[in-house]
Amino acid sequence: MQPKIRHLLRLTDSTGMIQHGIYSLPDLETGYTLDDNARALTVSVQLYERSGDWKYLKLSEIYLSFLAYAQRPDGRWRNFAGYNRIFLEECGSEDSFGRAVQALAPIAAGCKEKNLAAVSRTLLSKAAGQISKLSAPRARAFALAGLAASRLLLPQVRQLADGLVALYKANSAPGWHWFEDEITYCNGILPESLLWAWIATGEKAYLQVGLESLSHLSDKLLAGDYLQLVGNRGWWKRGRENPEFDQQPIDAYHMAQAQLVAWKATGKEEHLEQARRCRRWFEGDNSLGVSLLDPESEGVYNGLTPSGVNPNQGAESLLAYLLTELAIEKAGQLAEAS
Repeated sequence: MQPKIRHLLRLTDSTGMIQHGIYSLPDLETGYTLDDNARALTVSVQLYERSGDWKYLKLSEIYLSFLAYAQRPDGRWRNFAGYNRIFLEECGSEDSFGRAVQALAPIAAGCKEKNLAAVSRTLLSKAAGQISKLSAPRARAFALAGLAASRLLLPQVRQLADGLVALYKANSAPGWHWFEDEITYCNGILPESLLWAWIATGEKAYLQVGLESLSHLSDKLLAGDYLQLVGNRGWWKRGRENPEFDQQPIDAYHMAQAQLVAWKATGKEEHLEQARRCRRWFEGDNSLGVSLLDPESEGVYNGLTPSGVNPNQGAESLLAYLLTELAIEKAGQLAEAS
């Protein structure tokens, strides 16, 4: 993969990554979010460790500095900041907290650049006492995926995983193998996190629930010729049909990543192929048959709507694509080596 980072550079300034775009230009009025800078940190560190190129180290330092700036003294984070660098809330969402933990854990555990690793360990240590207080399912799952994949804080890994298994048992039923009464956004992170927990601990219940819940998604969303994501105009509620629109790039990434971790957990090649099908959603294998990639700007359109692509190119969409590309590339290298 030759990384296409022109739009990543366009959206990044000395503070962090701008949240939204006006077509391909940064929408400065929307400011910055912890969510996007955490995801951008994951991308930049992976690119730096792969290439050793100093520009990726510089980007990593910017994004990690934002995470440090956003963290409160009690270990929680603020999420939304204006373009003037002033935060717009006292405390951010649980989901943004989970994403920050997910981004920091692998850097804290194994980054070869000692300063990035040291800062990540410091931030993660401050946050550790708040992890057990998470109640939102996806927040738990983001944190769990990062910690379990990095083999960090294993008591919290078991606590988070046990909580998701309990939620699954309370809500699943014949024909509905899921954690809640509706399937909404970033859905792949829930099975993915439990599969990471199984890899880290060997607890069979995590593997069982992870694979069952991923199959529930795959049997519906990957049953046809292309990935059909859950539309955000109503979400997919128990006993109802999945709405077609709007479809978001971040959901394609999380489906691809869940399949890749299932491949790692089981060794079954079908999961690797499903992940590649999820990647092709970006390129036009979707319900509208249109690509979400802008070759001129190297940005990614914000989603599929009934009238076509959303022409704006924000941070989340771009990062979803880059994360997918990096994950698929790494899996391909592992497949060739095995």
